[in-house]
Amino acid sequence: MRSLPTEGETSAIANQRIDQSSDSHFSLPHTTELNVRRTLLTQCQCKFHSLVVHRTRDGICLQGVVDGTPSDAAEICRIAEVVSGVGSVINRLTFQSTDSAPPPKG
Repeated sequence: MRSLPTEGETSAIANQRIDQSSDSHFSLPHTTELNVRRTLLTQCQCKFHSLVVHRTRDGICLQGVVDGTPSDAAEICRIAEVVSGVGSVINRLTFQSTDSAPPPKG
């Protein structure tokens, strides 16, 4: 009787499939969005409080909240553009200054 793969093995298999499919014309649904999200969260110096990546006809749309200034937008878009399958980036990110306190609750 064959045992089920462990969580780590399952994750490794899934990552391998995503990596293999990212260069393919017939990729898994949301592969581009997942690759952009992973790339931004690992390579960008900004701190994301939230990040949503939507696919558009020619590329992707970024939505969320980021610690930083609007001048960081060019760097974020440049990082996103290098991901396979991204032709253009629509930036709908909201930037909050890292030196200001968060708004009061209530």
